Formats: sequence, C-alpha cells, structure tokens
Amino acid sequence: MSDETFWKNREPSIPVTISRDTLTSQLVNLQNAGLNSIKTIGGKAANFAELQKVAGIKVPEGSLAIPFYYYEQHMKVSVINFERYIYEPIRQME
Repeated sequence: MSDETFWKNREPSIPVTISRDTLTSQLVNLQNAGLNSIKTIGGKAANFAELQKVAGIKVPEGSLAIPFYYYEQHMKVSVINFERYIYEPIRQME
C-alpha cells in the first residue's frame, strides 16, 4: 500500500473543525499551560508547555505563547479576502 493510499483511507469523511478561544488576550506563560491550553494557544505551544514537565528536557526559561486572539485580530484587518480566496474555494471542493 502506498503512503498516499494509506493516508487517503484514514482521511476523515467529515471536516474537523478545531474550536479556538479567541477571547483570551493575555500572553500565556507556558509554565502554567499544557495540553488543556490547545484551544487558547494551539497545539505546538501546548506541546512545548508539556515538554517543560519532562525531566531532562531543557527549554527556554520564561517561555510565553501568543493566544489565538491576536491571530484572529490580525486576520480581521488583513487585506486578504478570506471569503473569496479561502472559504469559497473550499465549499466548491465539497
């Protein structure tokens, strides 16, 4: 079985939408975060926070994460027309 076939067979039949916390606007100290913070800071930052809990793994002190709030604010003022260039083409593929 090819890699392409392997992943095609495991592709979700229903699109997965990950919920986001777009209300939290304070930077998140990763020492106080973990996998339960994915909705606020995303998977990479949440996993990085978890690494801090593993003995022997060195991570930068005072690590912070920028919450989704700022990403959403940036996208709202961006010149990109998301409806036209992203959402509409996705609907056409369905």
